[in-house]
Amino acid sequence: MALEAFPLIVHDGGTPESWTGLVDVGHGTFFTVSITVPEGSEGFGRSALKCDARLMELVQGSQELLQLRLVQSGSVTAFLHEFRAYVLRVLPAGTDSTTSSRSPSHFADIVREIDGLGWQYVTQIEADMSSVELKVSDLSERMHKIRIKIPQGYPNIPPTVVTSLPTEMKLRWFAHSGSLKSILRQFQDVLQDFNGLWSELAEFDQRAWVLEPTEDMWSGIMRRVAITANTSIQVILDAAHPRALPECHLLGPDHTVAPLRERFNASASTWNAKKQVIDNLESILGMTFMSPAEVDAESLSVECGICYSYKLDGKIPEKVCDDRRCGRPFHQSCLVEWIRALPETRQSFDTLFGECPYCSTRLHVRL
Repeated sequence: MALEAFPLIVHDGGTPESWTGLVDVGHGTFFTVSITVPEGSEGFGRSALKCDARLMELVQGSQELLQLRLVQSGSVTAFLHEFRAYVLRVLPAGTDSTTSSRSPSHFADIVREIDGLGWQYVTQIEADMSSVELKVSDLSERMHKIRIKIPQGYPNIPPTVVTSLPTEMKLRWFAHSGSLKSILRQFQDVLQDFNGLWSELAEFDQRAWVLEPTEDMWSGIMRRVAITANTSIQVILDAAHPRALPECHLLGPDHTVAPLRERFNASASTWNAKKQVIDNLESILGMTFMSPAEVDAESLSVECGICYSYKLDGKIPEKVCDDRRCGRPFHQSCLVEWIRALPETRQSFDTLFGECPYCSTRLHVRL
């Protein structure tokens, strides 16, 4: 929402409370400012003011005073009135421009569009109104965000959008009728297209131990699910046909993966597209996936046996020692470095051959 007395200053939707935009100091001059007020009763005592470079030059030597007045003001509107009066006193005669690359009319147009759209959808706004981030829920109340990048020349020049959807959103844009509201409606329509996919993924999240992903759960089409302490299956769904037979990869030591792979290949023809994906997989593999309600994280060997971390550069351990008495997991990159350091290491094309750091069982890893 915008401030009534300062219509080009808007709440950017962030936490802590943050206001940003243009202050009209008269004579056709506008300056970009941002004010942040942390949450809680001590919010204004820890508030902060940021200005563009040109305005900083004008208030040089008075920053501490302005910060003190912000703390003492008790409201953003009260401070901005005082701030505008101060800037007018120090503003050189003849100044008649804005410090933002976007015109005041651009700011005003975007604010009016958001007023019509509804400020409850806004999560973030750039200070120069070059982008707006919106959030909306799907049919199952899952929250999704869309960032709209607004170019100069908007709406004659179409905006671009960035989403966390599994596939790229293709924006339909007509300069005479395009608006932020029309973009939000298109986004809501697209969300409905993925409801079937997200419902299937949600079943894995509720009924199985999901190792990957651990964040941005609705931006992809994959779930990596634990089968045993050191064996897992990576399930990659078809976004357009989520209940179709998915692409699956079994990961773990050969002595556990081999029989599971044989069972999967032998029974894949029995796949029933009317059943949920997780039910099909449990039927084909002849098992029930471990549930977070029944198995705690400590019983799963999820940390790399070399770096002792779960995630490294966004990846979790994908290589496991084949000795069933060991079964330690390793990051691919960690194992490559370990094996390369061994004097007896052997290489054949793109594969290194060495020993497990724990049990000395012979193992190999691709570069």
